[in-house]
Amino acid sequence: LYRASFDRTRIPDERVRGLLESGTYRLALDGAVTPAGAGLRAMALVARFPDEKFAHLDYMVTAPAERRQRIATELVRFLVDEVRAAGMDALTLETEEPMSRFYGARGARKLAGLPYMFPSPQHGPMPMHVMAFALDGQTELLRARAAQMVRALYRVIHARGEPDPVLDSILERIPERVTLEPTAS
Repeated sequence: LYRASFDRTRIPDERVRGLLESGTYRLALDGAVTPAGAGLRAMALVARFPDEKFAHLDYMVTAPAERRQRIATELVRFLVDEVRAAGMDALTLETEEPMSRFYGARGARKLAGLPYMFPSPQHGPMPMHVMAFALDGQTELLRARAAQMVRALYRVIHARGEPDPVLDSILERIPERVTLEPTAS
């Protein structure tokens, strides 16, 4: 399901395996929110950053035959509740425009003004939105907090250390305050 659903933004399979084996990634299946025996209808890969007090929804997909049945909505709710119960204050995600409306309708907010670039190994840097479910009700992040999150994503998920020209470019342009802006659905 993962391989069939992501092309331009998929990280290499070996990297996914390594993140799962290290415990950084957690695989969430729709079985957590649907009856047992229903078959795989959706999956998500979530990275946890306990030191930085946030988690990151890296990939989520619903099987094509199962779309528009609220499965993804229920999986998002489950993930938000799980991250909150773990004592973290945000669940972030990187997304392109069409999916930002989906996540926005479920409570995620765009980190407005954050000049984020997804470091695709196959296609080079790609502009994306970073969104967050702010679990503590915050409506803005200070520059240092936004930079901390971006650094963690680049370091852990994308295996890119500093200095990195793409990361440096993002960090230089983060405003002093990043507003968590609602997205029109």
